Amino acid sequence: MKEKLRDLRKKSALTQEDLAQEIHVSRQTISSWETGKSLPDLENIQLLADYYEISPQVFLGDTNSPQHKINTDLEKFFFFLILVACCIPVTSFIIVFLLLESKKKISAKFYKPLLGFFILMAVINLIAFFVLDLFILR
Repeated sequence: MKEKLRDLRKKSALTQEDLAQEIHVSRQTISSWETGKSLPDLENIQLLADYYEISPQVFLGDTNSPQHKINTDLEKFFFFLILVACCIPVTSFIIVFLLLESKKKISAKFYKPLLGFFILMAVINLIAFFVLDLFILR
């Protein structure tokens, strides 16, 4: 637990004093947690989890729990969705570019709706990407 506490604090660019003020304990208390001389009680674990916006399980080391597996699976699924959301617009624009190059071979009746469809797909995928990023992955 001491390594997790120290790593989270350093990743957040906080000093022990800064973190102590945020969760209303002394700097010495933070120091004793990080050196392993003492452990935070459940109330302080919850305060730390709330401050870092993570699950209290992170501090308790329960990575074999079913909830942790579900969270890991969801993260993989959302990563896949983000990849798809990024690839579809790129692929669409490549197809449109190739159609532009062979513009003489297709009619305008076919070309304009196709271009509109690809632009619509790009916009939908960008919106989906931002929704995933803002509301689900944070």
